[in-house]
Amino acid sequence: GATIILPITGHNQENIKLFILLAIGYFLTYMTFIIMTVMLYFDNQEDTFKTSLVFFLLSVIFTGITIFFGESFYGLGLCSAAFISMLYGGRMLLKTLDEVDYRVFTKMTYYN
Repeated sequence: GATIILPITGHNQENIKLFILLAIGYFLTYMTFIIMTVMLYFDNQEDTFKTSLVFFLLSVIFTGITIFFGESFYGLGLCSAAFISMLYGGRMLLKTLDEVDYRVFTKMTYYN
């Protein structure tokens, strides 16, 4: 849709390419957030924090690197960081689901 609608509204090819790359990056970001929400549902705060830290650090590092390569690489840092953190979060979620019986039925929660 972006290749059809955006040229009609007056956007150039560079903006269209950036829009598509950022749309993919934000999709992967939201998928990472969904994975983290499911991990929080099973009270896995530690791995959720690690996943969000991976996303933050990679996003800062990759965006800083891609800025130096010029406008044709804008958005690639976010897309790469979101993809890697989604894979990492998915792995942590699978680890959480492997021990779901323990987390749901036997893990004791102490309240003060």
